[in-house]
Amino acid sequence: MDIEICHLTSVHRPDDIRIFLKECRSLSSQGYKVHLVYLAEEPFQGEVDGVQLTGIKRTSKSRFGRVLVDGNQLVKHVLKLKPALVHMHDPELLRFVPQLKQTGIRVIFDAHEDLPLQVMGKHYIPKLIRRPVSELVSALESHYIFKLDALVAATPSIQDKFEKQGVHTVCVRNFPLSDELVSADSMPAGKRVHEICYIGGIMRSRGIVTLLDAIELLPVRLHLCGSYSPAGLRDELVQHPAWGKVIEHGFINREGIRSVLDTCRIGMVTLHPQVNYIESLPIKLFEYMSAGIPVIASDFPLWRTIIGDAACGVCTNPTDAFAVAGAIRTLLEDDELCSRMGSNGRRAVQAEYNWNQEAQQLIGLYEEVLNKT
Repeated sequence: MDIEICHLTSVHRPDDIRIFLKECRSLSSQGYKVHLVYLAEEPFQGEVDGVQLTGIKRTSKSRFGRVLVDGNQLVKHVLKLKPALVHMHDPELLRFVPQLKQTGIRVIFDAHEDLPLQVMGKHYIPKLIRRPVSELVSALESHYIFKLDALVAATPSIQDKFEKQGVHTVCVRNFPLSDELVSADSMPAGKRVHEICYIGGIMRSRGIVTLLDAIELLPVRLHLCGSYSPAGLRDELVQHPAWGKVIEHGFINREGIRSVLDTCRIGMVTLHPQVNYIESLPIKLFEYMSAGIPVIASDFPLWRTIIGDAACGVCTNPTDAFAVAGAIRTLLEDDELCSRMGSNGRRAVQAEYNWNQEAQQLIGLYEEVLNKT
């Protein structure tokens, strides 16, 4: 197959889990010639796992500069490639859809998040203007999405939103690669030491302060993996009385994540009830399940259904440190329950919550878009 496609991002890293590890590699395995074009600190050109990576040097350190200037450089390179299809991943790139379409290129947009809802939780946008900014973003989004050939949604709720607007949308959920994060010689979760983990962006809205308040009450250590947002948040957290129980890893690669998951007894995903989290499908929830450890999660209706049906963890009030501590204590004190829930989660990922079926959805959409007249 000589069909060239180009994944395009101005925000994400070239080793992004959804974009590179899953989508690009899956498409390459089907015979597509896949490019991934992204912004980089220094220019880069090379091939990894059958995917041609091209890093375009960023010229601006600000968000506005990235949107107004660097996006143009990305699109100039794409136009030189002349791919049959562009799969873009960031809302700020939607303004280039008409330009790409005029050259005969098919265009798909990947909605990782519900952007207008996401804006409502952005700490760097003053609270007083978040709603009008969200409404403006919604209007701009609606203006461009009708020019697309199709849209990929990361969750059913995002799919439903765009389908109600009349946009052809396919849901491709960000489920894990089923065997990536499990070790053949891993011991059952209930036989592990009293260590828990949180993997992901470290923010107040994702429950980090409440989680520290909870572990202050328990004989447990917390593996903390990810980047702080805002960066100054760490200065506040290190003053917390429970910080001495934290094992800080920073941003780690996939092998590092696997190592942490192979050590810990419980995975934490106690995000606070912001509108952009309640209907989300956080990848870490499913990666904990994939690794065979039970989860403690926010008691959101969607998450409660997933975890309850799989019998793989405990849902709790994420804003109540005593409730979070109680959920952790339940799994620390019952080795058999802890192991059983971990095994249940692993089976649920193997049976349902894995990338294999999602890849087929994506490949089917590509065939449909490329073959339409």
